[in-house]
Amino acid sequence: MGYIEACPKCQDPNGHIYYYAHVANGVCFKCGGSGLWKYKTSPEVRAAARAKSEAKREAKQAKRMAEAAVKEAARLERQAKWEAEKAAKHAAAAAIEPGKQEIIGTVVGTKQVEGYAYNTWVTKMIVESEMGWKVYGTMPASLHGEETIKGCKVSFNATVQVSNDDEKFGFFKRPTKAIRLGVAA
Repeated sequence: MGYIEACPKCQDPNGHIYYYAHVANGVCFKCGGSGLWKYKTSPEVRAAARAKSEAKREAKQAKRMAEAAVKEAARLERQAKWEAEKAAKHAAAAAIEPGKQEIIGTVVGTKQVEGYAYNTWVTKMIVESEMGWKVYGTMPASLHGEETIKGCKVSFNATVQVSNDDEKFGFFKRPTKAIRLGVAA
């Protein structure tokens, strides 16, 4: 015994899908052109199964949303803590004195930028001084090596210019007498 209903694919009593008339003359492949489809289960049982499946999907979605909300709350908490620490560290830092001076500090990061000449690359670095301020400029050639410079304590002489936006950030140029002092503690 079976339950005969209209084909769910073509939904046409003639069993054709007219916008596919160029493929097999538009005959529906599911029902074979009859427009009817035979089910083994009753419409009520299928409707109950669909409702159960939908409830299961909604429960999974609610669980995913709850987990995402917990993760987002933890992320926001970590970000707020990090921003508070960053603001406190920035507030405790001294202002930069412009001019030629010896800079002793830790290399916070490096990056490769395109040089002035064709197809050349220059390594730039950010150095955080012992007094808390940071400077950005070209890495001296004597600091290049096989091991990474990030996290190392360095010392060099350079001309420092204070940033227009932040008195605790500046730019250095013409670094000389650069040496590695070891890994920062």
